[in-house]
Amino acid sequence: GIEYSYYRWQGNLVRYCRCPPSNQKAGSPKRPKIVLVHGFGASCEQYSKLMPLLAAEGFEVFALDLLGFGHAEKPRLTYSQYLWEGQIRHFVLSLVGGDAVLAGNSIGGYLSMGAGADLGGASRGVVLLNSAGRVIESGAFEEEERERGCSVETATREYKQRGDSIGPFKPFPERLLRAFGAALFVYLSTSTEKIVKSVYPVFPEEAEGGLVDAILRDAGDPGAIGVIASGRKLPPQRCQNELLRRFPGPVLVCQGVKDPLNDAPARARLLGRAARGDGSSAGVTTVHELLAGHCPHDEAPAAVAAAIVEFVRDVEGGGSGRKAERWIAETLPEETSGSGSVEKKGERESDLVAA
Repeated sequence: GIEYSYYRWQGNLVRYCRCPPSNQKAGSPKRPKIVLVHGFGASCEQYSKLMPLLAAEGFEVFALDLLGFGHAEKPRLTYSQYLWEGQIRHFVLSLVGGDAVLAGNSIGGYLSMGAGADLGGASRGVVLLNSAGRVIESGAFEEEERERGCSVETATREYKQRGDSIGPFKPFPERLLRAFGAALFVYLSTSTEKIVKSVYPVFPEEAEGGLVDAILRDAGDPGAIGVIASGRKLPPQRCQNELLRRFPGPVLVCQGVKDPLNDAPARARLLGRAARGDGSSAGVTTVHELLAGHCPHDEAPAAVAAAIVEFVRDVEGGGSGRKAERWIAETLPEETSGSGSVEKKGERESDLVAA
């Protein structure tokens, strides 16, 4: 089963969970660990369906709460992609022991890509589950970099030297935060279920149960409102093009094509083209499309597990050394008439996994 524990990072208490392999045989070769990263407003609990499926295939699986979310502490500071990427790097190196495949949903996918790029060889691969993060055509990316004169990472490191430092976080007045928090909680308590089901368009019933309750519970923690408020001051983001170019290993873009937040199929293909870019990436990007919404790992966990297992087996077989030009675009099976949803739950895996 799933084991929940706590650790401290930079003095803050953070929850994580682990699911040990359920059928690993004695003497079998060591396999990469899988580390799962949640999206904005979620927590490691959102992977409770996926983790046992991966563990049943012989993988040791971890998931963590990002600082400011879930059951992690919510200190008043400036939250940014660099803070969370640092937390993920520390978790992989200190608690997991490296040799891990990172997988993340939404902003968690973007953070996994950034952490993977920084971890280098300690990250064997990255799985993007309807990932956030800016991505553009390779030509436009190269033009932006020429105009800037360097990468966003280099520019950010020089931020303070140019006098553009974002400075320390200055919290809003307590009275203003309390009023904002009360209003936000009223809105969330009446709207969260509707919002969540809208991003589970194929199987909205998968959003029922404890998911909404967990989101509301976490949003009521002391300091939770400050996580949102601190976002007004952020350094420039490294776009996915820059991260994909830097990451030396393979990437799986596992995309729910019914995501209502963007044109998911077009975005998946753009990520595939961006990874090839100038050909400097040593890895290969596989695009795997699923009949699901923004959170495929929770809406269609069996299909996502099958895609990840196939991907990691390829990593174990040395797939990380293949050329970026070998981009694999997998297509959906033909949809049924009407809404295109699948009627019988028992048929989900065969119907959802791209052919």
